[in-house]
Amino acid sequence: MTETKLISMGLVRSNSEHHVYFFYADCTTPTNSPENWKRYSDIMEEFAKYEILDVIEH
Repeated sequence: MTETKLISMGLVRSNSEHHVYFFYADCTTPTNSPENWKRYSDIMEEFAKYEILDVIEH
């Protein structure tokens, strides 16, 4: 997946030099509100459409 796709899905990129993405930030914790839960659920639903083709171990 490209960075553009991950961000368009609502993921949050970390400030580190590594390309790490989070499903939510502190201000969007899913259990804090119905809106945050909906946002998180929508992201999970989008990810469920994809198939893992290979796992790269670091």
